[in-house]
Amino acid sequence: MADFKNEFSWSKSRHELFKDCERKYYFNYYGSWNGWKYNSDERTKEIYYLKKLQSRQMWLGSVVHLAVESLLKLHRSAQPIPERAELEKKLLDDLRADFSISRSGLWSKKKWRLLEHEYLMDVSDEEWKETASQAQDCFKHFLDSDLYQEIQKLSPDQWLEIEEFSSFYVDGVKVHVVLDFSYRSGDDVFIYDWKTGKKDGDMHTLQLACYRIYAQEKWSPQGQVHTREFNLFSKKEKDYPDEDFSTENALSDIRASIAQMKEKLVNVEKNQAEEDQFAFTENSGKCQYCNFQRVCPSRS
Repeated sequence: MADFKNEFSWSKSRHELFKDCERKYYFNYYGSWNGWKYNSDERTKEIYYLKKLQSRQMWLGSVVHLAVESLLKLHRSAQPIPERAELEKKLLDDLRADFSISRSGLWSKKKWRLLEHEYLMDVSDEEWKETASQAQDCFKHFLDSDLYQEIQKLSPDQWLEIEEFSSFYVDGVKVHVVLDFSYRSGDDVFIYDWKTGKKDGDMHTLQLACYRIYAQEKWSPQGQVHTREFNLFSKKEKDYPDEDFSTENALSDIRASIAQMKEKLVNVEKNQAEEDQFAFTENSGKCQYCNFQRVCPSRS
């Protein structure tokens, strides 16, 4: 079997990680490569394992996203929808199962663990309960939303993508996008991005602009592409129209980000990198919540 090739690509999350800490970026996209192989060196295997750690906030978001995704796919395929109590119980059961596996040490069967358990962080029982409660609230708010009521009225030909790994190209570089939910209404396309955090005011213009570019190329709608962020915790919905952040500005930012990433490579054509070329973050406070603190030279 041929080896996977570590091809250079771009995404909003990759961009944010590069800005956050170049060394963390290196570990995530280069240092972890081939870590799944039996004959890889121990440090590479360790980096690959640490890459998959999730903080409790990331975990909360992933569980809620999966619950909403599963429910929407049932609707799209016209399958029976469980009673609300059953849906809510499954979400809580999933949270409890993940937490138990992570805390108990049985995580090795899944090769996944919570960051707080891995690094023995001091998180109180009340804080864990608050995390679970936040996840439950987010899912309940979705079930109670006007949007969910509208979704149930969609005809089969209106459904587009739900959490699919998709992409488009900018100057030959693959740009990854995952649309949480999208549908067509008349000549227009609507794209929703779920958020589960408690804080409002974070700007996601570039991310939503990427979705808009992808939708224009994929579906060529005769009307508008509407990109919306729906915070499932606060129940607030925010539009990101093209007038706020144009396609031209988005493409300019993507190209600039790609250039900065490639400047760090020792061989651009082969996408090869050396660890020492990637600087540590200047904000040392971030290090205590980093997946890779156990292998990072800045922590030794």
